[in-house]
Amino acid sequence: MALGKTLLGISALAFAVTATAPERIPLERTIEFAPAVSPASTAENVDLAAYQTEMFRIVSPLVFLRGEGAFDPRYDLVLIDAETAQVRPVAQNLPIEGLTYADLDAMDMEKLLAAFPEPARWSTRGDLMYETAGTIVVSDSSGFVKSRVLGDAWLQPWSPGAESFVYTRDGQLRIRSGTTERVVSGDASQPAWSATNKIAFVHGRDNAHLAVYDATSRRTLMTELHGHSPLWSPDGAWLAYLVPGERGDNLFIADSSFTARPVALGVSGVPEWAPDSSNIAVLRYYSGEQGPFAAADVYATDGTLAERIILAEGEGNAVATLDWQSALSYEVIHYDLERLREVQAELKTANIFTIPRIMEKARRVLTADIYVLR
Repeated sequence: MALGKTLLGISALAFAVTATAPERIPLERTIEFAPAVSPASTAENVDLAAYQTEMFRIVSPLVFLRGEGAFDPRYDLVLIDAETAQVRPVAQNLPIEGLTYADLDAMDMEKLLAAFPEPARWSTRGDLMYETAGTIVVSDSSGFVKSRVLGDAWLQPWSPGAESFVYTRDGQLRIRSGTTERVVSGDASQPAWSATNKIAFVHGRDNAHLAVYDATSRRTLMTELHGHSPLWSPDGAWLAYLVPGERGDNLFIADSSFTARPVALGVSGVPEWAPDSSNIAVLRYYSGEQGPFAAADVYATDGTLAERIILAEGEGNAVATLDWQSALSYEVIHYDLERLREVQAELKTANIFTIPRIMEKARRVLTADIYVLR
């Protein structure tokens, strides 16, 4: 689950804040989302892996008018230069699964955002991991595919030296190195590999708890921590995880002895650690005097709030993902309900000649901006 797949105004709280102005990457193509900063980026040069999609993609106007499933949204994985906004494709024409035209017609933003793929995962060697159609793909930054395997990966799949990665298939926790792999546990999901060579994962389904597999000693420790979405700090000293609560997920942080403390209540999506492991950011939604807004709340490991960064303000906006490596990056997706109603009305009387014009208008229903905070 990517961070913050929800809308402004949901789970809103009252709080007064001061805005922080980010840099915006001006892109003029379709929808850009799920930016992930390259680990090789510097303060002067930021490269991002991101997805671009055309949500309103119609295979054939005639087939569409017949109602024969002509809706076929696709996306591309691209690299973006944050300084020049130049785009270079890595993988193209990947399918967006679990999304129907009825979802777009109803403008079900929760379902639209949930259908977007997770951000691509950079390795320290500069390789990219992404998932499509139930398949994990590892490629270099030019798009050359190095590995392809069926399964699911979580947000921290790489070993400390990036020679191996961890994933799950059919509930089995698997470690893959080159073309060989081994199974290390069953009934597992959401594995996260730390800098200290430990793999935290969710074990079980009902009342699931967190387990830790030591890839050096090859022993598994069943902790007393109950929750999901484990994420190690970059130095491997802290383990963040989420526990379901009355108003959404609550963020907890555990130390090396797996003693945990609550940090934040009612967060959206999964957290992001700061590169130096000193802070952790979560996405939260508030009601301000000028209307609803989304913010990244940055907490120290002792649970104190260090900073609040406004990401988006007002109705008609959504933040889908947040990434924090050498820079904090995110996208704000804007949706135009008035334009959508116009498209819906025109589609009721559409013919094969008017469909292209109507779909051109539909493409402007959803737009997005990518931002970088440095």
